[in-house]
Amino acid sequence: AEDILRKLGLIDLKRKHPATLSGGQKQRLVLGVAMMRNVPMIILDEPTSGLDFNSMEKVRTLIKEQQKNGTKFFIISHDIEFVARTCNRILKLDRGEITEDYYLKNIEDLLKSMNV
Repeated sequence: AEDILRKLGLIDLKRKHPATLSGGQKQRLVLGVAMMRNVPMIILDEPTSGLDFNSMEKVRTLIKEQQKNGTKFFIISHDIEFVARTCNRILKLDRGEITEDYYLKNIEDLLKSMNV
């Protein structure tokens, strides 16, 4: 638990009641709790809401680490930059229908072939 709190920048707050935390700190704490439970899939709804850039990077790094350990993530977000830097697939939904489907590996290969 302390390792996850440290990675999320929350170790100094470990004795504080969650209700006293800021919105961004609560977001990170919820992610940390989900990761401690070692579940096969975590669904995050707007995980960057209320986070500054450094906190977003901590969350992104922890997600990438957990992905390597086999945890799957389903991230719902309007933060396309965070999604593009964190996920390997993006689905765009419009009124409950998938309107676009991108595998980021394919996009990276395309950009490399175009020397971009």
